[in-house]
Amino acid sequence: MKKQHFIFVVFVIVLLFFLISFFKGEPSALPIDSVNQQVPFHNEGQTYDNPRQHFSFQYGSQYQVRELINRDQGGLIEDETVVVEARDLNKGDGLEVSISPFPEENVLLTKERIQKDIPDMQIDDAEMMTLGGVDAFSFSSNNPDFGGASKEVWLVHNNFLFQISAYASSTALFNNILTTWKFQ
Repeated sequence: MKKQHFIFVVFVIVLLFFLISFFKGEPSALPIDSVNQQVPFHNEGQTYDNPRQHFSFQYGSQYQVRELINRDQGGLIEDETVVVEARDLNKGDGLEVSISPFPEENVLLTKERIQKDIPDMQIDDAEMMTLGGVDAFSFSSNNPDFGGASKEVWLVHNNFLFQISAYASSTALFNNILTTWKFQ
């Protein structure tokens, strides 16, 4: 009887270790009702379409797209992230679009406006641009999520803040997505 109990305890410990290891570092596993969905693609110029925020862009067949949607306990979307990453999961080749509610209307983001909320944020090579017909702020930064050097485009559209961040080395992907970005 003791042997069976010992085997059962060892099994439970191994199972717990496996589950902890599997979910460790996976923020998408923590929020309520998160979605981690593969968006299918077939060949060069595949289109990602976001029906919730009414935007789209094209990406190459060497990339895959995942959506991470965080909902509150009432089921409403709190924020969402669209991740475009190299299909071979090559670190240093990818981009992320973070979308979150923004309570202010008709806000034009500038270096001063961003640093009002995030005083320590490094902003270099700043310039205004248009993305999908909407005024946007483009800059280089030191985003730790992208290994330091990053390219950024931030904008406010329909009371949502869009933060597009990419590895500095992902120039081709970044430029392709920016040139094909459309708001419907």
